[in-house]
Formats: sequence, structure tokens, C-alpha cells
Amino acid sequence: MLVDFLEREGLYLMNSFFEKQPQRKWTWASPDGRTKNEIDFIMTDKRHIFRDVSVINRFKTGSDHRLLRGTLNINFKLERRRLVKSTLRPTLNQIRAGNTSFQRELQSRFESLETTTDIDADTIQIVKPLREVGHRHFSIRSKSKESKLSSETLELMRQRREFPSAGDTSSELRVLNKRIKKLIRRDLRRSNTRAIEAAIEQNRGSKVFVQQLGRSHLTKLRSADGNIVASKPEVLAEIEGFYGQLYASHAQKSVAQLTDSRAPLIRHYTDDIPTST
Repeated sequence: MLVDFLEREGLYLMNSFFEKQPQRKWTWASPDGRTKNEIDFIMTDKRHIFRDVSVINRFKTGSDHRLLRGTLNINFKLERRRLVKSTLRPTLNQIRAGNTSFQRELQSRFESLETTTDIDADTIQIVKPLREVGHRHFSIRSKSKESKLSSETLELMRQRREFPSAGDTSSELRVLNKRIKKLIRRDLRRSNTRAIEAAIEQNRGSKVFVQQLGRSHLTKLRSADGNIVASKPEVLAEIEGFYGQLYASHAQKSVAQLTDSRAPLIRHYTDDIPTST
């Protein structure tokens, strides 16, 4: 079934591309620890970007599954350009508030510079005062994204990390895991709702919040009989059937139309072309 799914969707099972020892392949262990199977996989349609797929041993998630990690190829030129890009970007209010003192200190630093014949040394002498004075007068903008998880969820996850290893099968830990999973689903749903509402309020297209949510197409759909369909042909069939039924006319003629006592329409014209003289 898995092979048929991969072939139908044009995907590659990346776990099978990298040879590993048996103890580095299993991803699930039974409650008694005797049975271990490889049931978690990374599937993609871009196999060329993967360098390795391996299992992470030392990472406690409160689950009987082990984390599966994929190592990807990175565009180093693009990544380097992003890293060296300056984050010292003052806001307009910061410029207005500290403009005089900033210009005064910068001018005094430039006046003390010595002229050299080395262009590289001159560049360093100019860039260094700019950065040092700028860091003192303007704060660096943080690029960190707001967490989708609430403080309550993060606190419970911290408590789970500090949970003693000897109690992995205790009822208290199972209750904590269920609570965390429930809160994560709630937080992600709220975060996605806020992103969609913000995009609608800003009159932005659907592609914007689709990119933010990380979903470019429907992956699952509940059919009319209540079943979940996941394959692309079944999803398209359900959508086609839904809209076909939505726009189909099932209206029946009313009794007044069936018992209309008015005289029927009579044609008072002819299709014959009159003879012209």
C-alpha cells in the first residue's frame, strides 16, 4: 500500500536512500520494549536536497516514537548573503530621537581617522565606527518569530523534559502527554486562525496565508459519508462531486405551474420568408 501511494503521488521514501545500522533505523518501540519497528518515514518529491536521514536517540518527547531527522543541502551563497546582511536597521522614531547625538559622535570619530593608501584599511576604518556608534544609539531589530505555542504549553513541555526517566510509563506522564498534545492542537489552530484573519483584514490574497501556514494544497478531506480521504484522486473526486451537487438544480415544479389555467402561448408568426417583388 505504501509503495502504491509513493508511486501514485510521485514521492521518494528517503529512509531507504541511506544505509544505517539496525539500531539506527527503528522509530517505534512497543510498551514492553521487545518489539521495535521502522514505521516513521520522510517522503518527498525533491530527493536531491537530502544529504542524510537518521534517527535521533537522545530526545525525550513523551512518545513511544523516536524523532526522525533529515539533513538537507543548503544554498550556501544565499545563506551567507542572509547572514551577513546587517540587522542594524533603526526605525524612524529612533532616527528622530537620536539623530543629533549620533551625528555628533560619528563626526568626531571620522575626524580622528588617519588617511592611508590601503583601500581595505580605509574601508575598515569607516565601517567600524559606523557599527560601533550605531549599536550604541539604535537597538538591533530582532528577527525571531513569535511562537505559535502559548506560555502554558511551553511550561508543560519544560516540565516534561525535567520528568525523571524512571517514570516514563507512569500514569502521571501519560496524562501530561495528553494535555500537551491537546494544547498544541489548540495553539496551532488559534495561530492559523489569527494569520488568516490578519491576511483578510489587510486585503491580501489567499496565497499569502497559504504560504504562512505552509500548505499549498489539500492533503486530507472528509467525504460526505464521514470517511477521511487522503489521496489526490479521491480528494479531487470529492470536490467535484460536492460542487456538482451544489450547483445542480433539484427544484421541482410547483403545483401552480402544473395547473396553470391560462391559455397556452400561440405563435403568431411564420418562419417562411416572404416573396419580394
